[in-house]
Amino acid sequence: MLDRQAFSSLIGSLAEVSKTPSVPQLPLVVEDHSHLDEADGISSELFSVPEEDEEHVLDDGNHLSAKVTLVTRLSGVTTAILKRTPLNDLEVLRVLGQGGFGCVKLVRVPGIANCAFALKAIRKAKIVQTGQQQHVLAEKNIMLAAKSPFIAKLYRTYKDESRVYMLMDAYLGGEMYGVLKRTGPLDESPARFCAGCVLEALAYLHERGIVYRDLKPENLMLDHRGYVKLVDFGFAKRVRFGFKTWTFC
Repeated sequence: MLDRQAFSSLIGSLAEVSKTPSVPQLPLVVEDHSHLDEADGISSELFSVPEEDEEHVLDDGNHLSAKVTLVTRLSGVTTAILKRTPLNDLEVLRVLGQGGFGCVKLVRVPGIANCAFALKAIRKAKIVQTGQQQHVLAEKNIMLAAKSPFIAKLYRTYKDESRVYMLMDAYLGGEMYGVLKRTGPLDESPARFCAGCVLEALAYLHERGIVYRDLKPENLMLDHRGYVKLVDFGFAKRVRFGFKTWTFC
């Protein structure tokens, strides 16, 4: 784990990371895109929430990441609240980021105190336009199944007429890309620490026959303690052991 001096030089003080500016509440926009149905490649089952059974869990095995508790696991009561909370009940606090496919918002869930989540919204029209249906489906399935402290936690998904949504942990340390752009190359100690987090995440995936295929600083997020989390599994793919994949990302 990073010491206080290394942490502060990497992503700033805890007060700076935790501080959330007061902003007006932003509504969840619902547009009329009802024509984007199964005929357009967005299955009605694409973003349903699976039951928590063994088929949806990537077995932790004996790997180191299974023995390291970095994230406070939500209680069964809290998980139940997340499952039954409808999309429109989420309270939007601020926009964390925007991109070509949609945006990510910081949200609060009613009934869960002192805890915020990230809601990733992806426009259905953009998914269909770019032929990303299978990539989005793979991202959903892999992230719901993954149980590694070095991989972003996806709790559940939503959909409406125009968008699909992913409710995840919020990592307020920001992207590694932003850190590198702001501070320049890391010193040896934090660089080795961050590399170790990434290696743990990749080892976890490789042991389960999953190749990530999109490793870059923009896809590495920092939590409030400086741990690195692997995000964005749109290009990830399951490959049978001993086989290769020949598709372009």
